[in-house]
Amino acid sequence: GNARNRLKLAAFVSDPFTPIISGLRDGIDYWASVGLAAARGGYACLLVFKRPIVYSALRPYHINRITGVCPSHPLVAFILMSSVINLFIASLSAKWLMLGPVFIPMLYHVNSQLTPEVVLAAYRTADPCTNIVTPVMTYAGVILLYCRRYRPDFTLGELGLLMAPYAGIFLAVTTCVMLLWFKLGIPFGF
Repeated sequence: GNARNRLKLAAFVSDPFTPIISGLRDGIDYWASVGLAAARGGYACLLVFKRPIVYSALRPYHINRITGVCPSHPLVAFILMSSVINLFIASLSAKWLMLGPVFIPMLYHVNSQLTPEVVLAAYRTADPCTNIVTPVMTYAGVILLYCRRYRPDFTLGELGLLMAPYAGIFLAVTTCVMLLWFKLGIPFGF
């Protein structure tokens, strides 16, 4: 009773824009239920941040949705952003846990052609392209070991510089193939 009302008030004060977006009662009830779930476990805390991030990220795109934005532009931006994030976070599933809950609804709100399977295909297109240049690569030690057999002063930075053109070409070609697949309307899933 009273504790729930205090939680509703605290949720409303912490993010006053959520009730405007989804209706006053729905927004307060949402934050109250998520707040109670977040108190029960660490993973549920991720859910607390998902909705405000999605809606605050969507605010600049409302004008583009009205005038119509080409679906390939946000898709290419997502591919490039995912490949840059791959330089710092090597785990495929950790990146998807971070990006999926935010970008699937955001890109769908920008253009309804950007369905979850299209966003996942774009993510899977971007991920392998920069694996060879990331310093957190799993096999960096093995590759350095073999390279140092022929050049003893070979470093990880030189490996990244040596492989950067290949990573760029691979990213460009796979992005073009993915966009062609999307433009032809070939289904990505069921």
